[in-house]
Amino acid sequence: MIPRKKYVLIAEPNLVLGNLIQFNLSRAGFTSILVHRGDEAFCRLGTNPFDFLITTLDLPGIPGIELCTRIRTDLKQMAIQLVLMVAKEDTLDQDQLKSELNIAEIISKPFSIHDLTFLLEERSSSMYSPSRAYQQ
Repeated sequence: MIPRKKYVLIAEPNLVLGNLIQFNLSRAGFTSILVHRGDEAFCRLGTNPFDFLITTLDLPGIPGIELCTRIRTDLKQMAIQLVLMVAKEDTLDQDQLKSELNIAEIISKPFSIHDLTFLLEERSSSMYSPSRAYQQ
């Protein structure tokens, strides 16, 4: 049986960083879509199931925390894994965020793109439910 590709939505306003993440995930076998605004991300999530959302706090449209909150409250049927990128100086209660919003990982910027890719690969290997829209 051929493993199914994993689908990732990247919500990152920085074009260079977003393209870098998308390029490396593609090389690792993920299919990804890059958006630059939180409202764009929310619209995409409402119409397409993704396995992962990688987002940052400082999104225009809908900020990252609000985006994660809306995903968990408005789209609560989604089993998407949330990965939140934060600046090292951000003073967030990471344990509380992980608990309240069921965030899979919080990673600090700057980070290693290889570590992010490895994290998603590791989490993908433990996933078993296919995305509805991408079944063949």
